[in-house]
Amino acid sequence: MSELSAAQLLLIVNGFALLALLLFGMSARGIACRLWEVKWCKKKLGFFRFLIAIIPMISCLAVLAVGLFAVGMSHGSRPETYQAALFILGCLGSFFLLVACCFGVLLTDLLWAAVMVMVFIYFSLINPALYVRCWADSNFAWAQLWLVEQYQQGTGGLKKSDSMARVWTEKAAISGSAEAQYEFAKIQRRSKKARTFF
Repeated sequence: MSELSAAQLLLIVNGFALLALLLFGMSARGIACRLWEVKWCKKKLGFFRFLIAIIPMISCLAVLAVGLFAVGMSHGSRPETYQAALFILGCLGSFFLLVACCFGVLLTDLLWAAVMVMVFIYFSLINPALYVRCWADSNFAWAQLWLVEQYQQGTGGLKKSDSMARVWTEKAAISGSAEAQYEFAKIQRRSKKARTFF
């Protein structure tokens, strides 16, 4: 199986993020309908929920199948029983949550909304580097510069590392950022790379 390119991975990540946000919007709408009973609540969106949820549902089952196949074919150290159980429960739990979400039950609407809010908080406040890294790997200079700043300060879910900051400064310079080119040239000083970027 060929490896996914950074651009393909970025497309997949954003595609699933969009599907999750659409489901979140429908769940929020369902909660609002139950609270205020406004006119546009009469329209049922169960079929649209299903169309949006079917791709993540199939993905959950595919991840489960691939994971179990990998465990069966592994020749090294196998995972502990509790690790395998958590993996299976994680895949099946997500699958059944998506199935329940299609029916628009108040409890699942509240649960899905809570999950999405926690995920948003995690990716925006606690560890945004996990998401921004996809953009940086696809040679977006702004994302690479963001990683440089986080590595310099030890924020954004990353440990402070001057060496990694230099690596990403060089990548941002190659991607065409004038700011990164100047900074990298200052770091390298008399090397050939420095003269090129100056």
